[in-house]
Amino acid sequence: MWGRSRIRCTIQYFPLIRFEKAIPYLYALALQVCRKYKISLDELRSGSRRRVVVEDRGSISWIAVKELGYSGADVARYLGVTNSCVTRFVSSGKKPDVDDLVRNL
Repeated sequence: MWGRSRIRCTIQYFPLIRFEKAIPYLYALALQVCRKYKISLDELRSGSRRRVVVEDRGSISWIAVKELGYSGADVARYLGVTNSCVTRFVSSGKKPDVDDLVRNL
């Protein structure tokens, strides 16, 4: 029978199991954006409101949802922002300058 500690451990790691296959591609995309715009990955995922960081998150959101087919919720979870933040970036109507980033994936 399952003990409390095993159930707690399973519940604790369940989101990592579900989201595991999306991480490598979003991680590679995030690294490319960080190199291009000269910011750190920690800052990108921290929730910072600096203009440069917000624009970079918008680029990642647009590429991941429009070009790679990820759901906005998966991208938001990876970036550490809300779903509405990613939705606003994607539905803004203007495509960021990301052609070279998409080709390099």
